[in-house]
Amino acid sequence: MKVHRVPSMGGTDKGFINDSLLIINDSDMLTSIPVKEATKKRLESMKGRKTWDDFLSELANAVRVEKRTRCRKKMGKLLEMGPEEVRVRRWAREY
Repeated sequence: MKVHRVPSMGGTDKGFINDSLLIINDSDMLTSIPVKEATKKRLESMKGRKTWDDFLSELANAVRVEKRTRCRKKMGKLLEMGPEEVRVRRWAREY
């Protein structure tokens, strides 16, 4: 959490006597992400009218779901195989 002092309309520049505190959660802080212009144009065409935050959150969730789906398929194949068919790395054989 970050605390910022916000001068009130009647405050002085020498102190924070009449100033207000603005409390911002770290999760609410805005950031910038440097990307190439061509990449930004591709992303802008995909995002449509959504905010960047909503669009990138949906994109990250879609990638996470895809990775989980691939891992489940791979694990399912491994579980269907017999022990002699599964190649186990040397360090995992100890367990």
